[in-house]
Amino acid sequence: MSNEEKPRRGVLRWVGRQSVNVATAYPRFAWQATNPEAIRAEGENIRRLWAVLRAPRPQAATIITDPEGRIDIALTAEVSGLDIPHVERLLAMRMRRTATTFWACVSVATAGFLSWVAAAIASPPEFAGLWSGMMTLILTLTLGAKALEAALHNWQVRVLRLGSVGEFLRTADTILPSRRGAIRPR
Repeated sequence: MSNEEKPRRGVLRWVGRQSVNVATAYPRFAWQATNPEAIRAEGENIRRLWAVLRAPRPQAATIITDPEGRIDIALTAEVSGLDIPHVERLLAMRMRRTATTFWACVSVATAGFLSWVAAAIASPPEFAGLWSGMMTLILTLTLGAKALEAALHNWQVRVLRLGSVGEFLRTADTILPSRRGAIRPR
């Protein structure tokens, strides 16, 4: 018998093992769900996760601002235990990330909206009903809000000042974020 004529036992064994795993999955999970030790272990996991969530944030993880809301890079670096160029690099990285988030949200929202419009035009009127229109509107508005938030954060890093959405829309020269630019106070 040549190699080509031999049955492939490895594959058959693997399929058999996977079948047994699938067939016994529900009983194993049902046992774990009713097992007192497993319930106690999961309760302990939840307690540990809750403690992590409720723990106070370390001071070094925040940005220090003055009373007018301007970001103080020198004081932030001092409190964080970093040097000033490192804080500036972190702010530049934040600016790139917010710009990427903005453009990703805008492109996905635009693609989703345009595909809905194309489907509504190409299909019978039943498809372009209220439900699909509402879902597309919700998706588009949600992604638009996230894009606006990313643009706001980008502007805050660009001008080194925390500000509201209203300030951003009134004072920004453009709502489009910058991937790189001078980090300069205003």
